[in-house]
Amino acid sequence: MEDNLTRTQRRAIPLILAEKSIEAGCRAAGIARQTFSTWLPQLLRHVCRDVLDYALKMKEMTEVEARLDVLERTVARRAGRA
Repeated sequence: MEDNLTRTQRRAIPLILAEKSIEAGCRAAGIARQTFSTWLPQLLRHVCRDVLDYALKMKEMTEVEARLDVLERTVARRAGRA
């Protein structure tokens, strides 16, 4: 997976997680609370896009599997007649 985090985000995330609150973590990381809030909507968009991509791939694979099952049954049935 491609790492799209900025250097500031890579540095700040462990500091934020180590604190008891987001506000304390932002202070420890030297970023504004608003900056962290901005990161969260960006992250949410990325996560939603990934979930939708995986859901579409799952749907596609389910359809392919169903078609393959039909083909396998047809081949097995025809092989039984030969």
